[in-house]
Amino acid sequence: MRNTKRRRAKPEPMVEERRKNPRVELLSDLYGCVVALDLPVLVRDASRGGFRIESECPFPVGSEHSFRFQSVGGRPTTIVAVCRHIQRVDPSKQGHSNHTPRYAAGFEFLPQPAENLRRVLALMAEATVAEAHATVGV
Repeated sequence: MRNTKRRRAKPEPMVEERRKNPRVELLSDLYGCVVALDLPVLVRDASRGGFRIESECPFPVGSEHSFRFQSVGGRPTTIVAVCRHIQRVDPSKQGHSNHTPRYAAGFEFLPQPAENLRRVLALMAEATVAEAHATVGV
């Protein structure tokens, strides 16, 4: 005999947001540098808890790095962060013409002087509104 009872679909499990702070995509380019490696990086998005960069370096998860950021005409600010995740970026989807491997890495801010963190967050905030102002003609 065949079982003719229909099975109910199991409800989808709730996916919990792991991020404590909302991430904001930067609308204009913000470049930084990994101090020890003298390696330029491009910040893609940021939050009060950390940031995501793109670079040619496959940072090991758990590695700590000092980053230097500077606005045009501003003084440099150095912050320390730990790599929390890394993935290879498909260059064709990012508009890169060369075939150099690129990686997107997420970093979490480590405890540091409050003034350094405040200045870096201000730089990142400027990058979120700079393009928006240009777009709307402000």
